[in-house]
Amino acid sequence: MKLSIKTIFLLGCLFFSACSSTDDLPYDVAYVTDETATDYSNIDSTVDPKSGSTILTVPVKAGVNIKLIVVEGGSFTMGSSNTDRAAFDDEKTLHEVTLRTFAIGQTEVTQQLWNAVMDNNPSVFKGDDLPVENVTWKDCQTFITRLNTITGLKFRLPTEAQWEYAARGGKKARGTTYSGSNQFEEVGWCHKNAKRRTHPVAQLQPNEIGIYDMTGNVFEWCSDIYGAYSSLSQENPAGLANGSNRVSRGGCFSYSESRARLTLRNNLPPSTKHRGLGLRLVL
Repeated sequence: MKLSIKTIFLLGCLFFSACSSTDDLPYDVAYVTDETATDYSNIDSTVDPKSGSTILTVPVKAGVNIKLIVVEGGSFTMGSSNTDRAAFDDEKTLHEVTLRTFAIGQTEVTQQLWNAVMDNNPSVFKGDDLPVENVTWKDCQTFITRLNTITGLKFRLPTEAQWEYAARGGKKARGTTYSGSNQFEEVGWCHKNAKRRTHPVAQLQPNEIGIYDMTGNVFEWCSDIYGAYSSLSQENPAGLANGSNRVSRGGCFSYSESRARLTLRNNLPPSTKHRGLGLRLVL
């Protein structure tokens, strides 16, 4: 298998390591390919006074909840233009994407939530309100399978298109370089301000629709199999049907801010795990 220069660079920066757990549940069980709209009417909700977004609250265990932002469906132009000098080639096929309404985690999955579901904490940096990290794509699917059993809902990883649309601010997008601002330090943690470690979620400014930390802190796994963009318009794309590597998005604490641009794509084997790699949920 050939790896691109970009992939080798990304894996090197992540100090790539591969692992497989012999006692994991089948990770493909949790990969929900049915993209039909979810009915949120039976989930407790409030309105964020600042962004106006609907916040869903899903109880998991005593004192442990998941908060999600409802992202109103719409159309957007995904990817980067050919004139963007910072962009890699795999970002540069601009294409129109239309998505139905979905809900995405207001924050990255925390160590408290992961431990409540899995009864373990694989993270390098420890703290209940820190993002869980050092998890493979397969680990994430095992976590989601168990979470869905507990809640009776169908959580999953976001598609790459859902991730980018939410990070841009959905219908309220202002065209910023990072998620919610053109000034990285206002919304994200990178090597300039992170002091070589992750930080508690929701400490910086949210984006236009009330989502935190989609820039920096930890990269976030997406559900998609990695592949080249199509120039054709798409509705609710879920990535390629076949392939091996998966997508992660968002930058992390050990990278420069240029690696946390909204359109940057990472191409990683699903067995990759690192202290700068975590996840965010959608419903």
